[in-house]
Amino acid sequence: MSIHKHNTISTGYGWIALDGSCLSVSHSSQAMPMLMRETAWMRQLYNTMRTRDTHTYYRFLHVAYDHGYTLIGRHQGFLAAEASSSVILDKHQQLIQQICKDSGINNNTLIPMRRVYSVVDPVTDTDIRRQYYSENLEPPQGEKN
Repeated sequence: MSIHKHNTISTGYGWIALDGSCLSVSHSSQAMPMLMRETAWMRQLYNTMRTRDTHTYYRFLHVAYDHGYTLIGRHQGFLAAEASSSVILDKHQQLIQQICKDSGINNNTLIPMRRVYSVVDPVTDTDIRRQYYSENLEPPQGEKN
């Protein structure tokens, strides 16, 4: 059984679970809140945090990647897929290609860009990261029980 109910991301923003199911959002700022809404382990982590800042966001991101998730974001004709390892990106290569087609604008397929997450990258590469991904940690709306 799939973790999430979709098998592609047509918006260019969202998550791919380890099983290949997808969680799509309409804007990069909704990615982390939606993952918190859809997964109990992320809600639990959110509820245990006292301070929520940029460093907290990267801890959340690290936990999501440890659970096998791949973050998807788009910017100016490119689709960035970021995961904790190239093995996970290789596993989802065909799905990422399909998302590039499904998320294209005016029938132009997006160009895939693979990123392997490193704890150093967010610090040294923030401008590029912010083009594709958001650091939003606002509380998820409509939380599942």
